[in-house]
Amino acid sequence: MSWRELWTVLIGLDPPSQYFPPAVASIILFIIIFSVCFCMHRLSESFPPTIKMLTQDFFKTLAFCTYPFGLMILRKYHGDIGYALCSIPLNTATVLILSSGEGSPVGNWLLFVKGSQSLQQCTIRIITQIGAGITAFRIGKTLMKLDLHPSFEENLSQTECIAALNVAVTTGFIIELFGTTWDVWFHSQNFSDNLVLDKLLKFCNSSFTFCLGSYPTGMFRDPAKAIGLTFGCKGISPSQHILVYFLAPLIGSYLAYRFMLHSTAIKGNTIKPGKNFIDKKVVKKKKYGAYSIKKTE
Repeated sequence: MSWRELWTVLIGLDPPSQYFPPAVASIILFIIIFSVCFCMHRLSESFPPTIKMLTQDFFKTLAFCTYPFGLMILRKYHGDIGYALCSIPLNTATVLILSSGEGSPVGNWLLFVKGSQSLQQCTIRIITQIGAGITAFRIGKTLMKLDLHPSFEENLSQTECIAALNVAVTTGFIIELFGTTWDVWFHSQNFSDNLVLDKLLKFCNSSFTFCLGSYPTGMFRDPAKAIGLTFGCKGISPSQHILVYFLAPLIGSYLAYRFMLHSTAIKGNTIKPGKNFIDKKVVKKKKYGAYSIKKTE
């Protein structure tokens, strides 16, 4: 059912226009996606601990994996600047509001690398997140049926997808690997005591990294998103997809962790396991959020 039919049923009048501008259509998508994920994320607070953890991982990942349906429309009509102006505050708000759980398999992988969770727990959580990525594709296609903008119909009319990889597999592997390494390292830094400003700066970098590497590989840096949105597309075999979009981000994030571990050892600091990617002993207890680095005495 399109939005015009819904409007007529609910309001009883003809809609004021046939379509919304691309920015407005995308924002409506974001509101719907975030509202569903927020409600389910909050509802999970009453679940048993294990179910709560998996549910929060699922819906946090689902939000990040469904946003591209709106973000790509913004980028098509408003370029990289339009994409960045929307993705930066959107991702920042999502991370701050849906603070519990991990939004990418990379986060759970690094929790295992740090010794904060077992391999079994890590595997179960990553499988849950991949399920969220696949679900995101189905939800995105369903939202396209609202027909908020002509590009929605174009999206639905596509009977087959083309892989985002436009370079050799080896080159794509290297790009995704080092793109993830850079992004994870950048998110581990502390740029401001103001948590909102700190996150905004970090997602500015993530947005810039995406725009820089989107043509060669799509610059996913997120196995759940890549598998959910592009697995099985023409131009890349399943084994090549796993190599470029699953293994490369995990290896890249591990390299970032080892680099930070080495840098910390040189500075005479220590690293201890925590909820997020990198945490250190703290003199003053402050909440910096995901990927925080804090100095020791």
